[in-house]
Amino acid sequence: MSKEPLRYALMGHPISHSLSPRIHNAAFKALGMDAVYELRDSSAGAEATVRALVDEGYAGWNVTMPDKLAVCALCDELTTEAAVTGSVNTVLNRNGYLIGTSTDGQGFLNAVSTLGLALEGQRMTLLGGGGAAVSILVTSALQKAGRIDVFCRSERSRERIAGVAEKLSAHSPSEIILHPFEDNDALRESITGSALLANATNVGMGEAAGQTPVDPSLLVADTAVFDAIYHPTETQLLKDAKEAGCLAANGLPMLIGQAAAAFEFWTGRPMPLSSLPSLP
Repeated sequence: MSKEPLRYALMGHPISHSLSPRIHNAAFKALGMDAVYELRDSSAGAEATVRALVDEGYAGWNVTMPDKLAVCALCDELTTEAAVTGSVNTVLNRNGYLIGTSTDGQGFLNAVSTLGLALEGQRMTLLGGGGAAVSILVTSALQKAGRIDVFCRSERSRERIAGVAEKLSAHSPSEIILHPFEDNDALRESITGSALLANATNVGMGEAAGQTPVDPSLLVADTAVFDAIYHPTETQLLKDAKEAGCLAANGLPMLIGQAAAAFEFWTGRPMPLSSLPSLP
């Protein structure tokens, strides 16, 4: 009997647009590994999806919106990155014992490098309070960003960010300030004084495609703009940013960076980046 290939997946909703299968399957092929990467929609719920992945013997999986926080609570063990962020985007399954980590931060640093930025001592504006936003916040603070203004859309998100900020105070000199998302005066002041504006909300993708989390009048040429969304490749925020004269980057460099870290977490082998297909 032939041995079944190792199976990996991405869970989340929506995920039909994901480039992750192209990235990981190309890496498996380049290394001659008998493995396959698939998509698993989690509309049945995070807990039910994780249970199914375990029952079906998946060796590991990635996690995207909206499940990063829920999956964190379903893991048996967390790496330091996942424990601090309270968010998981990568799970390793060892015979039903689940180890969760977060590689989003490493991906974010990959994206920041494409913008030619060094975060130490810089002020930045961060939009969002979910798993990706938390990872960006933690990574930026550990890179010693000078001040991070975080704009959250819900009270629950603000409470989550406040808890993470409290943990970070023992590890980082960064000043972290929370604001309601609808405070346009604070948002304008923050963007004007920031080296980087990072969008970690889902505004601009899926049903919110064509929308933007930031009024174009708030954008200034001296601010670099990063949008964690990569589908569409150019969100309305990025279009507005380019029109305002800002240096802009979408989420593709973050996707590749976090994928490479996840691949190594699962396999113990570096992802062969030179063998990856051309991505939009």
